[in-house]
Amino acid sequence: MEISSGTRHDFEQQYTVPIVFVPGIMGSRLRIHHNGESTPWEPDSVGQGSIVWNFASRSSRTKRNRLNPRHRTTFLRNFPRLSRGDLIRSAPPARLQRYQEDTREVGQNAASAYHAAPRMEQIMDEFESDVKDHLRSKGWNEVAWGFYGSLLVTLQTASYRGGTCPVYAVGYDWRGSNAHSAERLHDRIEEIRDRESADQVAIITHSMGGLVTRSYIEQFGEDAVAGVIHVTQPTYGAPVLYRRFMTGGVLTGDGKDGTIALLFGRSRRDLATVLGVSDGALELLPSANYRIESVRHPRFPSWVSWDSGINAGRSFQQPPQNLDDFYTESTGHIGIIPPNFQHRDDLENRIGDALAFQRTIDRVYHRTTYWVCSDGETVDLAVRIEPLAYETNSYLFDQIHTRSVVEYEGPSESRAHDNEELGIRVIHFFPEGQSDGTVPDDSQHGYRMRPGPHPAEGVFQIHGVAHDQACNDDAMQTHVIHWINTMIAAHATSSQH
Repeated sequence: MEISSGTRHDFEQQYTVPIVFVPGIMGSRLRIHHNGESTPWEPDSVGQGSIVWNFASRSSRTKRNRLNPRHRTTFLRNFPRLSRGDLIRSAPPARLQRYQEDTREVGQNAASAYHAAPRMEQIMDEFESDVKDHLRSKGWNEVAWGFYGSLLVTLQTASYRGGTCPVYAVGYDWRGSNAHSAERLHDRIEEIRDRESADQVAIITHSMGGLVTRSYIEQFGEDAVAGVIHVTQPTYGAPVLYRRFMTGGVLTGDGKDGTIALLFGRSRRDLATVLGVSDGALELLPSANYRIESVRHPRFPSWVSWDSGINAGRSFQQPPQNLDDFYTESTGHIGIIPPNFQHRDDLENRIGDALAFQRTIDRVYHRTTYWVCSDGETVDLAVRIEPLAYETNSYLFDQIHTRSVVEYEGPSESRAHDNEELGIRVIHFFPEGQSDGTVPDDSQHGYRMRPGPHPAEGVFQIHGVAHDQACNDDAMQTHVIHWINTMIAAHATSSQH
């Protein structure tokens, strides 16, 4: 289907509909303050300033303290990846014009390029400082530029029919509950509407930002919002998070586990210690409405299953209906809390709060909702728990006997992780092409579960684009601009009546 830059409408009045972008989990640039120290969560830096540098070498206890949402955060103010070209394209028109006039005047009056250079450098420094201050006022410093910069600049420089759309970004402290992040989103939307004298905003979300936005709608209503565009939203969570709580950030798997191991812990206990303190992360566990429609394999009948030999599973349905009891199951054979876990009570409470949050936003969507989904990548779609089987091996004319775990045999698109302490094998199934590498198709296509008409015209599928790069995709950006124009037209029509 061919998409133009906008739907053609002729309006005498120009309407202002600010665009508000809400990033995904870990996509906000934070400074975490703790006991007189501060640690940057900086997705845009590499080397000494990077997330891995600041977290990888820390103990699990220190990481847990850093990720505890009770500690205050502020947003980083610098722009480490903002190019000069992006700076110029993002500048307010009046400030860009003054910069061009100043440089032109210096070029015409200077005796030579050598004599013009110092003044040209001063003009550029002043221009850069002014533009960065302007972008900070719009929250652009709050989000990871490598993931979202291309989208922000494209939206800022696009032409919109019948309206103007200043572009804002609203970061949030992803460590805390998305319900709390929704409160900040509300405050910022009110500030933006007042600043721009706008009745409504258009919201674009990426990943967990969709949960933040749906919580905003649940708490504050949708009257201030013209429409919402969700990009690769984990509508009902993702099984890979459950699996990581069962195995830890193992160094084999879906390709991202190495980074997960460095940041949050290689062992199951370390990962529960560190990531288990983040309410926002826990809200990404598969919810009660999670279903897998794309997996057709007898060994993996649902997103989680277990063998009849797992005693702890005998009191649960498959898939489990009571997730509160399932996730906190006491033996750790199917529940995500390790046995004899030091922080068990705290994690139990956080799981309960996370599931309660999921229930509050269940089937909460703006009446004008669009979906961008991506496939062609690989991630866990299903997890199965089986008891370990052992075999006896004999050597030296049956005089020496050893006992070993029977090797795993299963589909090529699966992998097993053995926990000999508990006597269980955790198997994850990751058929190729049915996800964006982080969120399965079934969870991204949450519109299939929503009430009312099937919004077939509001879905755009991209292929082979990884989750963290979805907002940089050219075709996705073109569709988003088209949808924004549709929102402007609807807003103008309603304002005229």
